[in-house]
Amino acid sequence: MYFNGTGDNGYILKFFGFLPMVTLYLAFGGFERYRDLLHCLENLVIFISCVSLFFYLLGTVLQLLPSTNIVYTDWSGTFFPTWYNVYYEAQPFRNCGIYPEAPMFNYTLVIALLTEYFIMHRNRWKIIILATAILTSTSTTGQFALLALVFTHVLRKLHDGSLSRLQTAIILFLSVLITILLIYVGNIIMEMKSQTSSYDVRLADINTALNVFFDNIWLGSGYGKNQFGSSNSLFVLMADGGLFMLVVYGYSLLIWPLVQIAKKQYSLAIMYLLYSCVFSITIILYTELSLLIIAYPLSRILELKKKVILLK
Repeated sequence: MYFNGTGDNGYILKFFGFLPMVTLYLAFGGFERYRDLLHCLENLVIFISCVSLFFYLLGTVLQLLPSTNIVYTDWSGTFFPTWYNVYYEAQPFRNCGIYPEAPMFNYTLVIALLTEYFIMHRNRWKIIILATAILTSTSTTGQFALLALVFTHVLRKLHDGSLSRLQTAIILFLSVLITILLIYVGNIIMEMKSQTSSYDVRLADINTALNVFFDNIWLGSGYGKNQFGSSNSLFVLMADGGLFMLVVYGYSLLIWPLVQIAKKQYSLAIMYLLYSCVFSITIILYTELSLLIIAYPLSRILELKKKVILLK
């Protein structure tokens, strides 16, 4: 198949199997099914977070608990310590949970945090656990996602008028101060990255992806051909699937949230816009979790058609 650039069965299993089935499942079950799926995921991630924080503190940081084994991963081709195979110190001084690198763990943490804040009950302890795990992963993407969520919470409070004048003044002052600090720190980070080979490699990856996209603008070069060694889902998506796949993902992650905002249904819309930011700067476009996220907006199209048929 032309779309399957790698010659494996991943494309068929994901885009002709998993994505259609999940979309149909959500179309006939509605928001309740979607919420239940994300709730199960969130509970699992919280459990993993509690375990990882325990061994991260007592093992990695304080070194009170010695590791129980040394394992090898072909993901990075390295050996690293593990504690009972339920926590891996895959990267020095970073909370990686059960994953071979911290950004993978951070991705699931961000999804769980967005779920708890925008869909579930905003349980304080759950949010604290997830936020702590994100901070200990030291992932830049996670830190900015966490900060964006804080700003979202502040704006919601200001919009609701639930803050006193003093609280509002303090929050506005701190918001301006944090913004200035972020700009300053961001400039330092960009200067540091611009002096490393990682920065040059990323720019080269983006340029390569854009060249491939313009060579095959409608259908791209094929599934999975451009993701290895890349670190940006958006440009890989453009190179792999062209405008065809860009429309599918773009509808779910950008157009649908904007439509919800126009309908004054803000909660899920803001969640999806924040997720879109995480999506655009990480390489997670073909994971089953990512497909689940884009499946819900697609399922709303089928639900609307089902209602039209019933009315006829």
